[in-house]
Amino acid sequence: MGNSLNSPVAPRRFVTRKRLVISFGVVILVTALFGLLGYYWLPGYAKNKICVPLLKFNAY
Repeated sequence: MGNSLNSPVAPRRFVTRKRLVISFGVVILVTALFGLLGYYWLPGYAKNKICVPLLKFNAY
């Protein structure tokens, strides 16, 4: 008997492992998305937020 493919434990283990792989993939995808966002968008946003008050200050 044991862990044959006909036992009811095998599909549950497969579903649990599949769910774990999908969850891990989503975590990696979200981490990569935030990494790209921080690398490309945030430096420009922060630069604009700093430059606007400095330009107003230098105008006077």
